[in-house]
Amino acid sequence: MSIYDLYWTKPVEIRMQCGLKRSFRHPYDALDFLESEWPTRHGAAYRRAVLWCGQSLETEQLAGLARCSFMTAAREAGMLVPGKPERRCGTVAAPHHW
Repeated sequence: MSIYDLYWTKPVEIRMQCGLKRSFRHPYDALDFLESEWPTRHGAAYRRAVLWCGQSLETEQLAGLARCSFMTAAREAGMLVPGKPERRCGTVAAPHHW
């Protein structure tokens, strides 16, 4: 399985500052957006999203954690499109070495 085969079962929808909506279904796309287009590149949620999206490209077991951390960062940045609450996606903890 390559990193390009790893899709989230449910997309993460964000609303950009210009008002357009974007949908993310893959940790690679989320990481690229975080590193190149994210409006505020600071904060714990942002750093965790970058970390977990990057790590999930190396092991598929982290895909859910990457999705949750991306959602948390988007919520913190005021970009997450409101939807049905996620049952298994709460606060994402940082690794101990932070």
